[in-house]
Amino acid sequence: MSRATLARLTAVAGAAGIALLVAHVLVVGGLPADDATRPVVTGYLVAHHDAMSVSAWTDGFGSLLVIAAVTAMVHLAGSTAGIWARLTTIVASMVIALSLVIDAALIAATHSAVWGDGAAAGTLWSFANGIDFVFPVANSVWMPLLGIVLFRSSLLPPAYAPLIVLVGAGEFVVGTAALFSPAMAAANNVVFVGLMAWMLAASVGLAVGARKLSAEPEPALAAS
Repeated sequence: MSRATLARLTAVAGAAGIALLVAHVLVVGGLPADDATRPVVTGYLVAHHDAMSVSAWTDGFGSLLVIAAVTAMVHLAGSTAGIWARLTTIVASMVIALSLVIDAALIAATHSAVWGDGAAAGTLWSFANGIDFVFPVANSVWMPLLGIVLFRSSLLPPAYAPLIVLVGAGEFVVGTAALFSPAMAAANNVVFVGLMAWMLAASVGLAVGARKLSAEPEPALAAS
């Protein structure tokens, strides 16, 4: 596969991943509060069974496509990225694992509520909410690592590298604050929008720069 073709596919994967992640949020509408009682949670899950199932799937596939796009960017960066490329790929893969765990928990909670097992539904719902606080562990690391990869290559214009580092720093600050102040959890939406905007811009940048890549040789990854 040529580098130009891979760049175009990466752009498509990034944009499609964004669309699915946005759909994941919009399809369920307003969720119960984190401190909602068990009857409120189970009632919501029963009433929104189909929406919750669709939301879980779009989240899983959306995360997969976004991280696939990140992995492809690392590959396109080539030997200039060195060990930072491998670290980015390893840490970013944690996002897919966390997404699938939380999606499985939400589907299980929804089914438990429908089947009348309110205790299991409440426990699984709380578990899924708890995983949200772990995402910054991965996100605040792979974003700066990707910034280093981009800084050491000419894959995208120079502004992209510091911007993704900034988003990663925001994820760390907000994620840490949310551990001690539940009110800060809503600020995660700002970071989410920032990441989506960056990924969309990166997809556009890759699509525009695909012709330039077609004239460059295929780079090989180096160990350092």
